[in-house]
Amino acid sequence: MMNDILSALDSEIIMLKQARALLIGTTSNGASRGGSTYQTVNGPRKKRVLSPEARERIAAAQRNRWAKIKRAAK
Repeated sequence: MMNDILSALDSEIIMLKQARALLIGTTSNGASRGGSTYQTVNGPRKKRVLSPEARERIAAAQRNRWAKIKRAAK
């Protein structure tokens, strides 16, 4: 009787793990099934928005990196 209960629990755990894997987009062994990396359990992540000032700072830093590479190449 105890073995029957444990067997039933084990099979239920396996089914729950498979259902969870389907919901989060992975197989039971943890491998990706091609889902988006931006997908979470609660739905897609919100898109990050940069301020114009932040975007300009990033652009200026990249221009400086490119200039440094060009100077090193000469």
